[in-house]
Amino acid sequence: MQSQAVKVSQFEGNPLQQQAQRQAVERLSIEYLHSEINQVIVARQVKTLEEYLAAARPGRKVRLNALSRRAVWRVYETFSLLLKEQGKETWRQARARAEEYVAKGVVVLNFDAVVIDEAQDLDPSL
Repeated sequence: MQSQAVKVSQFEGNPLQQQAQRQAVERLSIEYLHSEINQVIVARQVKTLEEYLAAARPGRKVRLNALSRRAVWRVYETFSLLLKEQGKETWRQARARAEEYVAKGVVVLNFDAVVIDEAQDLDPSL
């Protein structure tokens, strides 16, 4: 679905700026774009473009300037909208939402500890 989000995303600015943003996204592989959205935006619960522009991205293989980040953010917004229209969310979005609920006290915890098998497969969050 992320590849569909790339195709239908409407980028901001004049036609030249829109073209530059589209090209910035198209230079990234769909796998890299997928991991950027999941490991940086969703896992770290980045809520706004401003937060994403300021976010440190240690360990990421591709340096993204502000124009590229704006383009990635637009694809993320489009992807999220497409999922919401279908009443769906990714596993990473569900995990981030659960973490947010616990942090806000929406969920009452009845456990002293939780054991997670294969925790290395989870993205680092806040």
